[in-house]
Amino acid sequence: MKNQADSGALRTLPADEAAGGVSGAQTENSCENAGAEKGKRQFAPDVLRVIAMLFIILHHLLTGNIGFSQAQQGESGALYYVSYFLDGFFVIGVNIFFLLSGYLKINLRLSKIISLLLKIFVIGSLSVCIAAACGTEEYGGAWDIILSCLTFAFEHWFVYVYIGICLLSPLLNLFVEKLGGKAGYFVGISLFLLSIVAFGADYIYAADDGGGSLPRVSLLGTNAGYSILWGCALYLFGRLISLHGFAFRRRARFWALSFVVCSLVLGGVTAGLIALGQGAAAWWFIYCYNNPLQLFSAVSLLCICLHIRGGRGAFSAAVSFAAKHSFTAYIIHSDNPLFSPYRAFLLDCVSGKFWAQILLLLPNAIIIFALGIAVSFVYDFTLGRIFGRFSRFAERVCLAAGRKVCGATGRVFGGAKGDTKDS
Repeated sequence: MKNQADSGALRTLPADEAAGGVSGAQTENSCENAGAEKGKRQFAPDVLRVIAMLFIILHHLLTGNIGFSQAQQGESGALYYVSYFLDGFFVIGVNIFFLLSGYLKINLRLSKIISLLLKIFVIGSLSVCIAAACGTEEYGGAWDIILSCLTFAFEHWFVYVYIGICLLSPLLNLFVEKLGGKAGYFVGISLFLLSIVAFGADYIYAADDGGGSLPRVSLLGTNAGYSILWGCALYLFGRLISLHGFAFRRRARFWALSFVVCSLVLGGVTAGLIALGQGAAAWWFIYCYNNPLQLFSAVSLLCICLHIRGGRGAFSAAVSFAAKHSFTAYIIHSDNPLFSPYRAFLLDCVSGKFWAQILLLLPNAIIIFALGIAVSFVYDFTLGRIFGRFSRFAERVCLAAGRKVCGATGRVFGGAKGDTKDS
């Protein structure tokens, strides 16, 4: 479950948040939704980004990446069941970010993707080097350290899936905008039905006979929702919700009830499957992101937050600030080498103490989120502007090279055609 969570370029997000719409990713580069004033952040989506990032952190706390590892050791105690039950509420964090990317609409800019990758590379490299110097992580030598730095960004599946969605966003945007009203509903229903098919089909490869003999295989590219295919589906759902005002056709209380019911079913069925000794089925049911219940739960939470009216004053500014820098919390919160001392400290503090682990969930998630915000702020203050200029320069170079290649290709084929005529 490493780096699960748990988001091109959106103008609303900072360069560090990435190209566009995910966790913080959407925050900085995300473009404004229809009707929003250009260049200004939106309060409701920012609230949802903060909630989604906290959900991702809480999800990984519960699945053992930061210190609640007893929940993954097959124990039959209360912690094991309660952890999975609670995770029914938190596991939707990544789906929320993909939905939000679609709702806000990604405006593809190569410079934002470059900025995102540079930020991840710098933070990852510093984490690896500091951890190696302090001895908190063991590496096989200088080459192992260099390799860890170079591959850090792509140890997070969400990063390359999100970049893939950003690159596909012009086609996805055009597709949705060409749909009529009824066609949009048809596409939405079709996507939902396809999620049911993909979810069921993935069970064939998620199931295990107990000996670990059946490998995880990506079926039709669905791969339990850890895929560009599912990310694109969620993006399209978000665009349809935005263009058709779906969130406001029901009151907030309806969406709140649907969110609670879906989450209770997710957690309850998972805990029940574990109690019946069906561990593989339980894993498939709760950790496949293409689970229709996860989809509807994430859509419900998105629609709840869209009913929030714009905030003002210091609270609104604080929410926007946290949302702007939220993507960095995703980068550092799970299995980050720099974070390992805190994981060890946390594990020692709560080991074997059931209520301590449960009661410390939210405080520790907030601490981790705050650390991510601090790292992101320091990066923006020190290196962000420099790398931002470099990213824009690299974008201009790439576009100029692309135009020259297209022009040369046109002249080659055009010349060939003309020669044929002359002859």
